[in-house]
Amino acid sequence: MGAVHEAEGHALRILYASFCYLPSLGGGEIQLHGTARRLRERGHAPRVVYQWNRPVQDWTANATVAGDPPAEDVFEGVPVARLGFSRPRRWAMAPWVSLYRRHGPSAPFASRRIAGLLARDFARAAGEPQIVHAVRIGQEFLARTALSFARARGLPFVLTRLFHPPGSNPLHHAYDTLAREADAVVAMTSYERDLLVESRGVDPAKVHVLGVAPVLVPQYDAEAFRTRHGLGGPYVLFLGRKAPHKGYQALLAAAPHVWERHPDVHFVFVGPAGRRSEEAFAAHRDPRILDVGAVDEGDKAAALAGCELLCVPSTEESFGTVYVEAWSFGKPVVAGRIPSVATVVDDGRTGLLSSPEPGELAERIGWLLDHPALARAVGEAGREEGERHYTWKRIVDRTEALYRSLL
Repeated sequence: MGAVHEAEGHALRILYASFCYLPSLGGGEIQLHGTARRLRERGHAPRVVYQWNRPVQDWTANATVAGDPPAEDVFEGVPVARLGFSRPRRWAMAPWVSLYRRHGPSAPFASRRIAGLLARDFARAAGEPQIVHAVRIGQEFLARTALSFARARGLPFVLTRLFHPPGSNPLHHAYDTLAREADAVVAMTSYERDLLVESRGVDPAKVHVLGVAPVLVPQYDAEAFRTRHGLGGPYVLFLGRKAPHKGYQALLAAAPHVWERHPDVHFVFVGPAGRRSEEAFAAHRDPRILDVGAVDEGDKAAALAGCELLCVPSTEESFGTVYVEAWSFGKPVVAGRIPSVATVVDDGRTGLLSSPEPGELAERIGWLLDHPALARAVGEAGREEGERHYTWKRIVDRTEALYRSLL
């Protein structure tokens, strides 16, 4: 491999390629930025190339045919470059984007053509990295381009798959090919590692479980959050994008069952709107249901600090960073009973797992509300788990060690 060998302790030039980046809010974007920022604090030189940084419903069309102009910036100390395309380039992309979105047998060919059309702009924005790391947020075009860029220059290529079983877009199976071709693959959990090896054909020696860490600000005001939103009593918190797989609709349906025993409990939903989420809330009109929408990091921490428990019953999740964030405040969690989350949340010890069935979900929430002392013990067990396994020092140490091993 033609990468420059660096002595231990020397600064690393790392190029991240991500379809989306902050301030677009998502767990992948937040973790990527947290890692890049802390690597920079250690003296390394991370750089991010991305295509989109705003809430988006149609990833493919927004970031290609209707994309924003190119831009260079520094986001909280991290140099970032947004790809943007001329009108002729967009016209050239348009038919391939249309073919890709049909989800037919020609979609992989269309994906490669789109990636090829990104190549020149990507190379111009990339700088002179020593290692290339693509993070799967959205479609695979940019990751394909990053792999081609790395191979043409003899650089190591790392892929973070962010696997969301079982209901991911079938087009994302293109990431399986990228994972097999990568020099290293970052898995979020041991479940994802085993899945990549056993059913995706990835070399086990390439797969590294690095974990995640909570992203929370130290300054927040839980009482001000309560006052501002009229929350005089206990509340159950949902924190995340209002997408169907996150389980917000299941929690809405469970609320009336919880009120049978706990009529004073509010349900607070914090996070960006999803497709048709406004209609879902309109169908569950009750003053005890509060849709706050997207908030800043201070209000996010305040919402976690003030809640009785966190409930995000996801049916698809690569890890579930929000559970670790709740643990930072000693809060018990109710999470989705899916394999990836079950490797993070130990059912009955650091949280409770549930299906999205409203009756079961209400029973799990009700048990924590009925037994406050035991709920506190579950939250404290989660806090200890987070402090033991999910800290930024551990994550960045592992990431840095991985990069050095590839060089």
